[in-house]
Amino acid sequence: MAYDNLVLKTSVVDAMMAAGMYQSGGKTTQENLLTVAPDGTTTTHIMAEIDYYDLMIFADEMDIILKLQNPLIQNLVAKNAPSIAQLIRGVNYNTRSGYKGSSGSGNALDAIFFHEGQFQNPDAAGIAPRTTWVRNVAAAANLQFICQPDALGANTHAALQLGNNEGFALLGFANEAAAPITTTEQHQYLGVNYNIQNLSYSLANAIYGNSIIELKQPLLVWPNETVLVNVRYFTNGQDELQPIGLWIKTAANLRNMASS
Repeated sequence: MAYDNLVLKTSVVDAMMAAGMYQSGGKTTQENLLTVAPDGTTTTHIMAEIDYYDLMIFADEMDIILKLQNPLIQNLVAKNAPSIAQLIRGVNYNTRSGYKGSSGSGNALDAIFFHEGQFQNPDAAGIAPRTTWVRNVAAAANLQFICQPDALGANTHAALQLGNNEGFALLGFANEAAAPITTTEQHQYLGVNYNIQNLSYSLANAIYGNSIIELKQPLLVWPNETVLVNVRYFTNGQDELQPIGLWIKTAANLRNMASS
């Protein structure tokens, strides 16, 4: 089978240009974004004004760190870059210090890709960050995957609560397991359950290395909001599911290597 016609958009700068969000000088205007949940409830998010130079910093730095990444991950971030930029503006409504990336300080914003230590180990009864994406599943089950760091029982943790000065963009999932045992995921956003989505890696394209599964829509979690992600494991075995996404944080909260 030939894959010569598989064309991936891998440049965040190009995606931001196409959306009119990569330009020198000027600012965006403050806007409202209305989110409608499956149960009909609505949430209004305020996207603050921000210097276009700041959005250029975001795009330029993303392209730098993605350059040697799996092209499927490059494509995943690039195609969702305008949505992530809107999330940055939403966080900036509270922080009011713009996005300065790796050179920022104080309340200036930066983005960091998800890694294990940022997430609660759902199989732990106490507060314990993950040390690995490897998960040993004893039997078929619906298990928590992203949850709040708390001392409740294993897989009975509360929904993850974001702080006042951060945002969270879940774009998809990868799985390095030799034989992935996941079938579906379901996220609960602001207490509302969304439709399940496919996590069966038998359907994923592995031509570029690890299999990648993209969410139908990026899951954007704004300041002070909650999210819980559950996954269906169809049998016992060792799985290595991991989320692909960005955590928007202030520079002040990205200076501690043990907790960032």
